[in-house]
Formats: sequence, C-alpha cells, structure tokens
Amino acid sequence: MENKEMTVQSGGNIEKVEKTRNGKHYFVPPVDILEYDDGLTLVADMPGAEKESISIGIENDILVIEGHGGVAASGENIHREFEPREYHRRFQLNEGIDREKASAEFHNGVLTLKLPKAEAAKPKQIKIETRH
Repeated sequence: MENKEMTVQSGGNIEKVEKTRNGKHYFVPPVDILEYDDGLTLVADMPGAEKESISIGIENDILVIEGHGGVAASGENIHREFEPREYHRRFQLNEGIDREKASAEFHNGVLTLKLPKAEAAKPKQIKIETRH
C-alpha cells in the first residue's frame, strides 16, 4: 500500500494529511515528544476525538495511534470549520522502551502517552572504588 504525504493549509493552520491508495484521508495529529531519564512522554493533539475511539498499539517496534474525531451533524451545512476526521500516526520505537509498562491518558482532546525506558536502557552512574 502506497502512502503519500501532503500538507494542507486551512484557515492559517497547516495540517498534515496522509492519503492512502483507497482515497481515504487521515489527519496526522501534531505531537510533542519529551525525553526524561526514566522514559519518553508523547503528547498528541486530537481535537474532537472521544476516548473510546482511540486505539494505541505496538507491534514489531511500531507504535500506532488511531482515533476518530468529531461528529457528523445532521442538517444542511451552511458553514463548517471542523469536520469529522480520522487520526493516524506511526512511530518507530527502539528496543529501550518497556512496552509492558506503557500507559496513556486522554483529556480535553490531548493524548498523553508515557513510554518508560527498560531498566537496561536507563542511564547508570558507575562509582569509582578507591584502592587501599
């Protein structure tokens, strides 16, 4: 399946859209990734999404975030600035992430995903012993 990425400008904001071969559009949510000594925190903006619509999975070192945002309104559309959208984002993970301890929270359209480092990947200090 061939993926093409394009940038769409709407209302002064730039949104990335990933278009697949079957013509379906996915919005790529903007993400901040913060690194700490004990792991990574990923913060993704997914306005309009419901917690129940979000799917997060890790398979073969690929983190996949998907979700659905917005509700299609009935009635005649006179003006619309936000449309229902499908969110999709993928990341390559390294072996230093403890997948079993990953956790996620979703509040007010913001997904916060915590990816702790595996013990072997955490920085360690080596103490220098003194000989007597």
